[in-house]
Amino acid sequence: MSNNAVHWLASVSEHCRKLIEIAGLAIRDHALYEEEANKVQLQAALKAHAAALKAILPDDFPQSRIGDLSRHIRFCDPQDWYDIVLFDAPDILAKAEKFAQEIEPSSGEIEDYIHARFRSRYEMTMREPEPDYHALLLTCCVELATLFKRKSGAADDSDAEIGRVFKKDNPVLRVPQQVESETEKNLQRGAMLLMQGWRAFLRNPHAHEVRPTDDEYVVHSLMLMSFLARIIDAASVVETSGAE
Repeated sequence: MSNNAVHWLASVSEHCRKLIEIAGLAIRDHALYEEEANKVQLQAALKAHAAALKAILPDDFPQSRIGDLSRHIRFCDPQDWYDIVLFDAPDILAKAEKFAQEIEPSSGEIEDYIHARFRSRYEMTMREPEPDYHALLLTCCVELATLFKRKSGAADDSDAEIGRVFKKDNPVLRVPQQVESETEKNLQRGAMLLMQGWRAFLRNPHAHEVRPTDDEYVVHSLMLMSFLARIIDAASVVETSGAE
C-alpha cells in the first residue's frame, strides 16, 4: 500500500472510529441523549465527522452507506445510533480499506504529498476552468483549524489556544514522545510557532479579504498545511480539554 493510501486510510479510519464512539456513547447513555438539548449536541458532533469524511472520499469511491449515515444523523433516534455503529461506519471503512489497496503509488509529483484532508479539494479546484485559489486556501485553512480543535479539544484556533495546546510544560498535544531534552523542547515549541505562523500568514489574511493567489502559491501553502496536519495527526493527546 502506498504512503498516499496509508495516510488517506488513516484519515477515513479516524472519522469512522469517532462516529462509532460518539454513537456508542449515545446508546450507552440513551436516556441522557433523548433530551433535546443533548441530542442537538450529539448531532453536531456526528455531523462534523461525517462532513470531514465526505470531504476526503474521492469521486470514484465505491457506492457506500455515506448517504444512510447522513440520514441517520438527521433523524438521530436510538435506532439510528445502532445503524451508525453496526452498519454505516463499518461499511464505509471496509470499502475504504479495499479502495486503499488499489490506490496507485506516488508518481513523485509534488501534489502527491498534499495531505489527504486537502488533496481532493485541490484536485477538484484544479479541474475548474478558472480555479478559485482563494476559496481553496480558505476552505483548507478551515479544515486544518477543525483538525486542530477536534484533536486537542481546543475552544478555537487562536494564538492563545495554540500556545496552550503546544506549550512545553504540560502540553495538550505532545509532538515528540517526551518533552525533556533541549531538542524535544525545541520540537514542541517549533510546532507551536509553525501553527501560529500559519494562522497569521495564511488563515487570517484569507479569512479577512481576497488575497492575490496563483497555483504556485497554493501548492506551497498546502504543503505547509500538510506538514502541520501530519504533525497534529502524529501528536499524542496528553490531556483533553473538551469532547470531540
